[in-house]
Amino acid sequence: MDSKQLQIILDRLKEFERYNLDGLKKANCHPIPPEDLVKDAQTRLKTLKQDDIEELWSFRINSKARVWAMQHDDVFALLWWDPEHKVCPSEKKHT
Repeated sequence: MDSKQLQIILDRLKEFERYNLDGLKKANCHPIPPEDLVKDAQTRLKTLKQDDIEELWSFRINSKARVWAMQHDDVFALLWWDPEHKVCPSEKKHT
């Protein structure tokens, strides 16, 4: 990751700081149950001893890239950078 890409991520995350949960959902950020993640991600959660959490949050950085986080009360702890949207791939609508 180069410095320009890192700045884009940081700027987007700063935008999210202004939102409540409803605002985040309108920005295409949302919680996802761990069982919906690819097997490698589920295994990584076990390695991190975080496999007992009920959901992770996917933060949409752009059309493809995501940042993954765990929610602790009103704080999100960043977990993964997913530049190719591979942690929980989704089918495009209407295709």
